[in-house]
Amino acid sequence: MNVPPSTPVVLALDFGGTKTALTIADQHGTRLHDLTVETAAEHGARAGLKRAMGAARSLLDGREPVAVGVSTIGIPGADGVALAPNIPGWDELALGHELALEFPESELRLATDVKAAARYECDAGALKGCDPGLYVNLGTGLAVAIVAGGTVVAGRHGASGEIGYNLRTVADV
Repeated sequence: MNVPPSTPVVLALDFGGTKTALTIADQHGTRLHDLTVETAAEHGARAGLKRAMGAARSLLDGREPVAVGVSTIGIPGADGVALAPNIPGWDELALGHELALEFPESELRLATDVKAAARYECDAGALKGCDPGLYVNLGTGLAVAIVAGGTVVAGRHGASGEIGYNLRTVADV
């Protein structure tokens, strides 16, 4: 699709355990370009982020996005991404900070991939009108998102629904 360089765009990144999916869209949500790159977890978090940023820059073709939306495995926080052991170093990578440096003029949003998908399904998809609802995700890992009162439940530490990490004992981490 040939889009004038003056058209404002948004960038979406979905970091997964095996692949990173990227999309640019206009401000109305019309997808303009898509690209998928291998995460290559064996090379570590920083290499995966660098690969994704290179792919993003090629999709953007010199533009700066007005906004960047990011979904990721694990629970993104200020200092790293918790509960994401399938990419070595992802837990220590300050993803939000790194993306803010890469796209300083863009509004930035980070979310857990499963909760982001459930939010969409709750607003416009299969969970619309369901209360309560449950979104089940089978990917590299296993997780669910709980919908109650029209809202995706985050939980006290953002880990609500991370059933792949259920505690076996009180002392379990």
